[in-house]
Amino acid sequence: MLKRVFILAFVLSGIYVSLSAQILPPILNCVTNDTIHFTPVSNSCGNFISYEIFTSPNENGPFTLLGSVTDPSITFFEHLNSAGQTNFYFLTPLFDCPGEVSMNSDTISNRPPDVGILHTVSVENNFITLMWEASTSPEVIDYSVFLFTDTGLDFIANTPDLTFVDMARDPNLASLSYLIVANDGCGNRSIFGDPINSVFLNIAESPCEQEILFSWDRHANVVGQELWAITNNGNEVLIEGIDVQAETLTISSIPDIESYFIRSTIAGEQARISNSNLVVPQNEALVFMDEIFITSVNTLNDNNLEVSWCWNEDADLNSSRITYTSLIESNFLNVALSNPLTSSVEENIAFIAGVPDIYTFQVESTDVCDGIFTSQEISSILLQISTVSEAEIRVGWNPYEYADARLDSYQLFESNNGNDILIYEGSATEQILPRVENSGETCYFVVANATGNLLDGTEKQTQITSNFACSAGLPIIRMPNAFNPYGRNSIFRPLFGNTNSITTYKMSIFNRWGELLFQTNTFDEGWNGRSGLKEMPQGVYSYLLEVEVQSGEQITRQGNVLLLR
Repeated sequence: MLKRVFILAFVLSGIYVSLSAQILPPILNCVTNDTIHFTPVSNSCGNFISYEIFTSPNENGPFTLLGSVTDPSITFFEHLNSAGQTNFYFLTPLFDCPGEVSMNSDTISNRPPDVGILHTVSVENNFITLMWEASTSPEVIDYSVFLFTDTGLDFIANTPDLTFVDMARDPNLASLSYLIVANDGCGNRSIFGDPINSVFLNIAESPCEQEILFSWDRHANVVGQELWAITNNGNEVLIEGIDVQAETLTISSIPDIESYFIRSTIAGEQARISNSNLVVPQNEALVFMDEIFITSVNTLNDNNLEVSWCWNEDADLNSSRITYTSLIESNFLNVALSNPLTSSVEENIAFIAGVPDIYTFQVESTDVCDGIFTSQEISSILLQISTVSEAEIRVGWNPYEYADARLDSYQLFESNNGNDILIYEGSATEQILPRVENSGETCYFVVANATGNLLDGTEKQTQITSNFACSAGLPIIRMPNAFNPYGRNSIFRPLFGNTNSITTYKMSIFNRWGELLFQTNTFDEGWNGRSGLKEMPQGVYSYLLEVEVQSGEQITRQGNVLLLR
């Protein structure tokens, strides 16, 4: 029985609420110039009679009846000649609903909306979060967020909320200044609120003195400042309270700190805080560079140079660079440092491309206390080819030079059509090689292999690979010993192979008295047995073939050919 009575009481309570329902007013949206805009609200208790519009020049009244809207489909009302003066409005609905109370709408004015007061600009989860107070104007439907820059205002977004997370800008690059504007449904905007800056924290570490200097710009309306840290296990800890006027602080380095930030307390009716960006210290005991071992110098096919090395990877470095000298230039290349360092680093020196030469390198490191440590010098190997005779070439290279590793051997490779063949291994720095007729280019490169020891006694290999030097080879030349202008072999000309190696060509034909009968500089043109238009008689004639190849040497072939009739 008790359960049934409870249910009955609840139902009766619901009936009571329904009987005591109120007549809901229309939603008063906004005012543009002299026009009031509103949105009707459905009331099912009875028939619509009118909306009564009241106005007053004062927010607190007294209000007088301005007019009525008797058509339920109309959503605006013109207050003629009202522009230029301040007026406040509210609407009251009239429905045929005996016994029910009509509720007034919100009161709005024809002034621009009141601004939403921006309170905090804080860095949360590496994004800037804005929080502001709602406008006191009920007609406000959303807020515009602007970024204040040196060149003006940049619109960012519209939002109906009282918070905004700016995910498009990096709080770790600079302090960012924001403004809030309140908007109503008629396009009216409030004035711009005061700009508020994010707190941008910088640190300058002095590892040699084991100190950290913090600097930042204060948040607006700040009443308290503190330096906080996040430990390596993720806990937030208070490091030190800061004077409310301060914008710099120096502390001794604290180990096991992952990052620091400034936490500001902002003035207001309720406690608000704003966090700066996170900054990460090094927080490591200083380790100075004491070893740089160069593991390879590689000359690439385009004559770019690639240098590789290893070093003690726990060193506290500030910068690194490769210095180099050659007969044609002296320069350096800054090398970006990875974080953390790795024991092996490679870097391409692209801006010396295309200039074959002997380069002498050193890898230089500068630690955080400006101490400089430099490797031993190492030289690239330049391989060069010269002609000994028509049948031989000399392949030579400069000696290996690197004090930290002893030479094991040179390996000379012949590279032909992508196949590398070892043709010599030893300690000599040149080889005389036969040069034979061939139909393509032959290239050579040499590798110097060496072995050194690191400070911990570990053996380490060093390898220097030279440039590719190529010999175009000799052309293949086959000379016929007879021809018949009216036979199958109607003209006399050489048969060639590897013409790509030829730079100039000339063939001359002489009679037995040494008179020039024919001459050509074209491979495909041969002698047809004539001197001008005159046919030469059957007999033996002399030819002289003069060819210059890419290496610059001259090849001369002399001989006789039998002209048959």
